[in-house]
Amino acid sequence: MSKVVFCLSAVLGVFLLSACEDSKAYFRYSVAKICDEDPTTCAALSPDGWCKAERETVISSDFLVAKLGDDKERYNLLQNYQSYIACMEVASTIIHKANRAKTDARVEGLIFAKDELAKLELSTTESDNAYLLFYHWSVKRDENAKAQFLALEGQEVLRNTFFQLSLARYYAEIDPQKSLDILFYALTLYTVEETIDNDHFAMITNRLMRLKQYEKAYVWALVYQNYAQDAASTDLSYLQQIMDLSAEQRSGFEQQADDLIELIDKRHFRI
Repeated sequence: MSKVVFCLSAVLGVFLLSACEDSKAYFRYSVAKICDEDPTTCAALSPDGWCKAERETVISSDFLVAKLGDDKERYNLLQNYQSYIACMEVASTIIHKANRAKTDARVEGLIFAKDELAKLELSTTESDNAYLLFYHWSVKRDENAKAQFLALEGQEVLRNTFFQLSLARYYAEIDPQKSLDILFYALTLYTVEETIDNDHFAMITNRLMRLKQYEKAYVWALVYQNYAQDAASTDLSYLQQIMDLSAEQRSGFEQQADDLIELIDKRHFRI
């Protein structure tokens, strides 16, 4: 009996490993290979130079949904269709004088994308997947989806930076302190592989300012300044003016910021 169980476990293990490897392989497919394997979506979306990047992300997402049936990929496909449609709505208004067929192909591609988006939205309306609930709340303004999504707060399924930042934005107006707490918690979730969104530090600084915690706001503004690409967006003169800081105080705050930056860079920040 134990040999039978062992054999079944071994077979199952090989099957699962094989399935996992197959799944990873799908992510490595080029758009050209996808189109060779299944040209339907590729042919329907206008293949000219307009919106090329958006077109390719739709094709890749559509392929992954077909192969994996994964709700996270359905969310990505919904978002990618939105981006493609926004781009093609501009492109389709541009008349190609030398080749009218190109203009017609853009319009046809836009109509196809809108139809596919509508079908995908309809098919995911009743889903209880967190990503799809978030989509129907944030994009379609579905109050039922919003209630279901917020009911997941505190559960493992929302314990990633994407969802935590989304919650922090939601609570920004109605509960700034809760929004701040979520932002600090989200900062503990980044892995070394993830790039921290600069807006994360901007939001922390903003919440601290709203709560009139000016000393902490100054420190986090320095942290933001360290990561921000736009120096103008991190002007500290207003905080310096209302706080009337001495050189010694500024030095102390700069040290606090340096300590935080070191922890954040190593992904060792904790609350």
